[in-house]
Amino acid sequence: MTDIVREFFEKLAARGHEPLLHMVSGSLRFELSAGARIELWRVAIKRGDVTVARDGAKADCVVQLVVFQRLFPGPQAVDQTGQAAGYARRWR
Repeated sequence: MTDIVREFFEKLAARGHEPLLHMVSGSLRFELSAGARIELWRVAIKRGDVTVARDGAKADCVVQLVVFQRLFPGPQAVDQTGQAAGYARRWR
């Protein structure tokens, strides 16, 4: 799978506790496919404590939709100077 997917789940795991989810408990299993290869990611939330694992353990919800990939940030465009391109960038 792409590095951006791995990075997304690693950043999610690094959050640890999400105060906005303090009343939430449940789990999601993401089944992401690239050709014949399937990668499994499980996100569990227990009263705001977020954990991420790469396994196919049972979950409350399984996400398999290709459309979900649109939620992942795409690669950021970089110009010849190595800086991220963007609308608000100033030229000197």
